[in-house]
Amino acid sequence: MLVSLILVPLFVSLIQLGLTLYVRNTVNACAHAAARYGANENFIAEGEHGGVDVAADAAKTRAATCIDQSLPDSYAPEVSAYRCERTIQIPCCPPDAIGCEPANDSDAIPVVEVKVRLRVPLFVVFDVTDVDLHVRADALQEQPP
Repeated sequence: MLVSLILVPLFVSLIQLGLTLYVRNTVNACAHAAARYGANENFIAEGEHGGVDVAADAAKTRAATCIDQSLPDSYAPEVSAYRCERTIQIPCCPPDAIGCEPANDSDAIPVVEVKVRLRVPLFVVFDVTDVDLHVRADALQEQPP
């Protein structure tokens, strides 16, 4: 009897840890896949839509669809996606280096970023609480040849 008082909560907490890690990994994979899809979609559809930000909409739709198909409806994620530019950070060059120049503002690269927020239920011994899970994924928009 005394052993079950220790083993049952330990077993329940291991199942909870496994479930939480599964949800985190699934959402992370969906967010990264959606960011890559949005980065590629932008250059496929850019000529057709003439400046409309297709990348963010495609990434947001893909992430929401992937998460809805992978997890139960009770998780209900909040998905946001947008396109931004990041600057390249080049380390300082030695004074006598040839061909090494610091980065400037024109070295910004376009990136599609997807953010997902959802609540994961935690089963504590006598109470059910939720914990927020935040996932961020980004993908570089490569220029077509």
